[in-house]
Amino acid sequence: MKNFKYLLVMFIALSVSLTSCDDDGDDMGNPIVGSWGLSEEDGGFAVSLVATFAENGTGTLTATITIDGQSQSESDSFTWSTDGDQLSL
Repeated sequence: MKNFKYLLVMFIALSVSLTSCDDDGDDMGNPIVGSWGLSEEDGGFAVSLVATFAENGTGTLTATITIDGQSQSESDSFTWSTDGDQLSL
């Protein structure tokens, strides 16, 4: 009976290790890619910043200011790169 339990545990461990997920195809790319936003509002004044990072190392920054219901936006382009956990614009 002891040998049967031992063989059962070994079989389960072997089955799990053979069917476990591997890293193939799990590369999610650079985690900074996408759009990031920040907004703040106080009374009749609001500020919104949106930075968009593309996979090709380019991006845009859009700032929108709203005062008493009237908005004005401005956009600018930039290039970016990462080295480890350091972001350079």
